[in-house]
Amino acid sequence: MAYCARSIERRQSYNGYGEMGQVRSKSVELQQIRACGFTIVEMMVSVLIFGFVIAGALSFFVYQSRMAMESKAAKIVGQSVNSALRMINTDLLHAGSGVADPLSGSSSSYPELGLYVDSKDGIQSLYINWTGFLDYDAIPSEGLPVNSIFKNRGLMDLRTPVSVFEIRFVPDSVKPNRDIGALLVRTKGSVLVENTSIEVLEREAGIQTLLFKILDKKTGTPKTVSGQVAPAVVYKWVKNTDSPLDTSGRLFRNEVPILGDDPKGKGRLGGYELKVTKFQVQCKFSDGEGKAAYWSPENGSTAGFNMKNLRLVRVTVDFTWKVPHLGSRRSSSSIDVAPRAMVRPGVQNAK
Repeated sequence: MAYCARSIERRQSYNGYGEMGQVRSKSVELQQIRACGFTIVEMMVSVLIFGFVIAGALSFFVYQSRMAMESKAAKIVGQSVNSALRMINTDLLHAGSGVADPLSGSSSSYPELGLYVDSKDGIQSLYINWTGFLDYDAIPSEGLPVNSIFKNRGLMDLRTPVSVFEIRFVPDSVKPNRDIGALLVRTKGSVLVENTSIEVLEREAGIQTLLFKILDKKTGTPKTVSGQVAPAVVYKWVKNTDSPLDTSGRLFRNEVPILGDDPKGKGRLGGYELKVTKFQVQCKFSDGEGKAAYWSPENGSTAGFNMKNLRLVRVTVDFTWKVPHLGSRRSSSSIDVAPRAMVRPGVQNAK
């Protein structure tokens, strides 16, 4: 603007052309004044272009922020789901240890006690025999055979019906894992699932006595059983009860939740409200010669299937979670596991 003013002053001081020169000078002055700024149309076009640039940059920033937020949520939720599946995978790999010997034709092999899937109202529970909850060879109470349930074999043969049995002379340093889920009982060729509780009766002179109570699943009252018994860990889906419209729930290992947020808000996974909508277990069996294979029904039990021909176990978990300000997301994860102690060599490759 300073340049324009000086140029106009010089033009005004110059009058060598008379009146016509003054007219020409004024015309030139007007042209120079117009050249010193923008017209309204030019300003509007400039503002419009600038607005498009700002809107594009803002949209890109919002998109990147949403992607970062969603990626963070998916990562945290994925870690929680993978942790639960790894736990199931570890237990499945050891399923049948001590109770199912695929290379043995002896009557002491009970593969149906290694892995059992129960189904009620289309909701499945997975039972896996678990020999590691008390790693010690102990002598049971009088009238029962020498104990081998807690180590190496994972099986006890209750020859006479009992509702309570004791394990005596256990060193005080041995700590039983009290979150055992259930007992798998094989009686008359069928498998039953029974609840149990473990109590420490006494501790003296460096030893302790463990009391096992067999309880009815529905009433919790003592129940008498006999036959082959194996301890088991149980995975089950439990529906949230806070709302009848909520069809989601949590996944439990015994009585401990391992996947899914508490509907009451306790222990929420970073505010993502992770919920398990389905827990499904399917078993794949061979025809006994390793040439053909078939799957058990979806949401069905393993009752009636020959567990000696087990080939593969597939566990699927469907779940949802919420991304703050972005709404709900739905996904599914699964694992395929061949229990080492239960799958016969060559059966894994059956088509």
